[in-house]
Amino acid sequence: KFQAWTLKNYGESGKTKTVTRNKYRKIVNILKGCDSLSGENSKLRFWVKAKGFMLG
Repeated sequence: KFQAWTLKNYGESGKTKTVTRNKYRKIVNILKGCDSLSGENSKLRFWVKAKGFMLG
């Protein structure tokens, strides 16, 4: 229910602090080293490292 509300109000915008399923998948790929090193991912990679995310 919350996921639907979030997508309706915020979409997949990178500007929101809410971690949607799509953003979660991107974070996991970054932590596993499976992401592409494109310019569009650089801000997200920096944000993930700055927040100290870890896989458990």
